[in-house]
Amino acid sequence: MAIVALLLKFMFNVPSYFFMHTDWIDFAKHTTDLDQHERDRIRRMLRALYKRFEGVFVLNSDHRDWLTGREMQLEAERVYLTAHHAQPRHPTASPIDKSELFSDASADTPILFTACRLSPEKGIFELPRILSQARASLPDLRLVIAGTGPAEAELKAALPEARFLGRVDRQRMAELYLGLDLFVSPSRFDTFGNVILEALAHGMPAVAYNCKGPKDILADGQSGYLVESIEEMGDRIVSHFQHPEAREAMRRSAMARAALYQAEPIMNRFLHDLGLCDAPRDRAEQTGVQMDANLGFDDGFAPVRSVA
Repeated sequence: MAIVALLLKFMFNVPSYFFMHTDWIDFAKHTTDLDQHERDRIRRMLRALYKRFEGVFVLNSDHRDWLTGREMQLEAERVYLTAHHAQPRHPTASPIDKSELFSDASADTPILFTACRLSPEKGIFELPRILSQARASLPDLRLVIAGTGPAEAELKAALPEARFLGRVDRQRMAELYLGLDLFVSPSRFDTFGNVILEALAHGMPAVAYNCKGPKDILADGQSGYLVESIEEMGDRIVSHFQHPEAREAMRRSAMARAALYQAEPIMNRFLHDLGLCDAPRDRAEQTGVQMDANLGFDDGFAPVRSVA
């Protein structure tokens, strides 16, 4: 697609823009045996590619800082921070009964939830250690996992007491978000974190690593927790369940945070950065969303026109 976009740019003399979703350097680091020298080659190739475009859209502040920093050297006015919007809560979903998942569970049984592709780069093999540490203080703690992937069988062997649901449809996901207690994201790889945003929209706080994506979404201690290590993740899980009086306030804060990610103001800002509409702030004010303040979007505007 990038090649086609550049061909159109040069054939018809139109501006072209790149939407950066995958961090290919991080992907190579997690999924290949390439050494630093070989990854630097990829980085230089990407730098040459991105500089061919009038602008690059990114989904988190780390990528923006990387593209405008020493390694990639793109001009700041050509890098635009955007976001995915939160899907609305499912209109008919009801909280799942915990005993449907574990026959001996009650409404008070603490249950963690995670949903992702079951592959190593998602950090899923940290889940056994996280669960083990938290269970030292919460022996009745349970874990529910939604998703499929190449590491499913290996993860099941490592977590024999967890409940694996496989592929789950949207209504069932909503029931899980509404009925379980805390979303756990062990990934350090994701560029945004749609599933975290989905959890927040249904009032489920999340605990995640303080890394690109989650750190732009979660407000630490309000809509969830940002941690640096497996040990800290286990500790914050324990603390979450040991302070039930704070959980209702956190549930409300999670929904309020997700409400900031509305489709219309995000799209208005995107179209503005492409030069296809007026500045989005007036429209954002009409919808009650201050995008720059709440989502960390740049204050500066630059004339741009199209995305490839």
